[in-house]
Amino acid sequence: MKRLKILFLFILTVNAVVFAQTDLYSRCEKEKSITSVYISQAMLQMMVNENLDNIDKGAIAMLKDKIDNVLILNAKNAKGVKFLSGLRREFMSNKKREILMRINDPNSDVVIFRFPIGEDKSQFAISVLGKDFATMVVIEGILTLEDIARISKGMEGIGGVKIHGK
Repeated sequence: MKRLKILFLFILTVNAVVFAQTDLYSRCEKEKSITSVYISQAMLQMMVNENLDNIDKGAIAMLKDKIDNVLILNAKNAKGVKFLSGLRREFMSNKKREILMRINDPNSDVVIFRFPIGEDKSQFAISVLGKDFATMVVIEGILTLEDIARISKGMEGIGGVKIHGK
C-alpha cells in the first residue's frame, strides 16, 4: 500500500510540475504495458524533506544537486518485458553508449550504460532483466559510477522496482 501511495504521489507531482519530458519518457509513456515515472531535480530536492520510509534519503540528499532527472521504467508482464528488452537492445546497438558493467546471475541480467550528453554531463542507464520482470532506471546529470551505485540502492522499492533481482 505504501508503494502505491508513493507512486501516486510521484505521478501527481510529475503531471503537475514536469512538462520538460525527455524523448525517451514521451516514447515510454505511450507504452501501456510498463509503469513509467519521471522525477525532476525539483522533485528530488523535495523528496529529501519528506518522510518516505523505503527511500534512502541520505543517498538522494548527497546527489540531488548532481542529478538533472530520473526516469524509472518497470514491467511485470510479458509485453512490458519485451518492450524493455527491445529498449535495452537499442541502447546496446548505439555506438556512443558504452557498457560500463554487466552482471548475469540466475535471477537477473544487469547492464549499466553510459552516454555522454554534454561536456560534463552523462546519461546513465541501469537495465535489469529477470524471468518475469524488467526494470530500467535512466539518470541524467554530473555523476560518477559510485553515485550510480548509491542511486540504484536508494531507488529500490519505488513503483515496485527491482534492481538486484530479489
